[in-house]
Amino acid sequence: MECGRCGKEIPDDAQLCVHCGTEVLTEPVTGSLSSALRPKTQPADSPLAILLVVVGCLDILGGIILCVNLWPGEARSGYAWLAEAYIPAVTWLASGFVAGLFSFAAAAVVSHLKAIREYTDAAETILLRLEATVRGSAKQ
Repeated sequence: MECGRCGKEIPDDAQLCVHCGTEVLTEPVTGSLSSALRPKTQPADSPLAILLVVVGCLDILGGIILCVNLWPGEARSGYAWLAEAYIPAVTWLASGFVAGLFSFAAAAVVSHLKAIREYTDAAETILLRLEATVRGSAKQ
């Protein structure tokens, strides 16, 4: 029998290829392709994605806290004090929200990359099974 990945000869009863370590699949492909590609369980988010969501929440919370602490009390006469009072507070609020949104976006990217990897692994398994089925039917 030949390995489905590297093409080298392996024993008929092998479960792993001794050359490349690929799992040898000999059972026939059953069911539809879309059902085989669907994960068996709901994929859990990676620890990095969870950490990025927590960091995003802390960014937003930090921006709100700094804005509240820098917010001026009583208004003074004239417009010059507005720049001194409100601009730093609003800047920290905006930067907290922007940093939080970037962290949320990074968490979404990490989650999607993990899902893509799981689908790719499932597709590779299906292709190896299909190849084993084709080779098994060609030998008969």
